[in-house]
Amino acid sequence: MNPTPTASARRADDAELLATWRQGDPHSGQALFGRHFTRISRFFRGKVDANFIDDLVQETFFRCVRGRGRVRDGEAFRSYLFGVAYNTLREHYRDRVREADIDFGVTSVHDLATSPSERVDRNDRRRALHRQLQCLPVDQQVALELYYWEGMTAPAVASAMGIPEGTARTRIRRGKLRLHQLLQAAALEAPSGPGRGTTNVGRSRGWPSRPNASH
Repeated sequence: MNPTPTASARRADDAELLATWRQGDPHSGQALFGRHFTRISRFFRGKVDANFIDDLVQETFFRCVRGRGRVRDGEAFRSYLFGVAYNTLREHYRDRVREADIDFGVTSVHDLATSPSERVDRNDRRRALHRQLQCLPVDQQVALELYYWEGMTAPAVASAMGIPEGTARTRIRRGKLRLHQLLQAAALEAPSGPGRGTTNVGRSRGWPSRPNASH
């Protein structure tokens, strides 16, 4: 039976939870995973078939448990966790298509012939946006989603994806531009994003407003 997080564990921040978890407190680990479960589940949704989501989420947290000593500090835990999820996703694709050398810089979810779960009506603007996201190279899709959906800074995105910050910014910029082009081609209104350039990606029904954070 899984331990139930204590009230103090639920109130603690990631740094405190990570520290006490390393000291052997199972409640802290449970609280830490519970806090990020929805985010990690959302990360896989729209990239893989619904039948695989639970297994990939569990695999991500299992790998996190095994590698918790590698996390530099609590502030970096979220980047570390998404980095594990990102690597788990790439391994899933390689196993599914039986190809070790997939170039995720040019290959999209659509190219990989996956069947992402459809949780909203086909005519819903949110679904249309997700459909276009799946046409981006996987690396660009992941970078955009971490930046907008998760409100991560460019340095945090870079840390999660294991790439230089400049490369992360390039993927975000190119992803925004390509998504804008795809939305225009589909005769959709591209979402807007105050202070995020002229590509208008960043705010619409279906794309969350990004929190105010330095980038």
